[in-house]
Amino acid sequence: MNVYRSVSREQVELYLYKVTYGLLLNIINEEAADEPLSEGDKFFIAHFYKYVFVGLMLVWIRGDMKEDPKEIVDHLSLLMQGKFSRALKAYRAGKN
Repeated sequence: MNVYRSVSREQVELYLYKVTYGLLLNIINEEAADEPLSEGDKFFIAHFYKYVFVGLMLVWIRGDMKEDPKEIVDHLSLLMQGKFSRALKAYRAGKN
């Protein structure tokens, strides 16, 4: 919380976007290893989910991190189960 309040909001967001994007792109590359998918499609999917994750983190931080992070992760896990696989399949199907 001290970091969030001591540096500009933009710096925090840029850092979170960079870290989250890298992690998501690694997951997408692993999921897409068996079937071809363009780099542009992978990047788009990673950017889409990056904004979801960072948005949730920023709301949590702005709310003084009162909500239990485990609860946030549990809710997010329910929503995200299988989403990367489905997104990759949809992109592959849409390109054929």
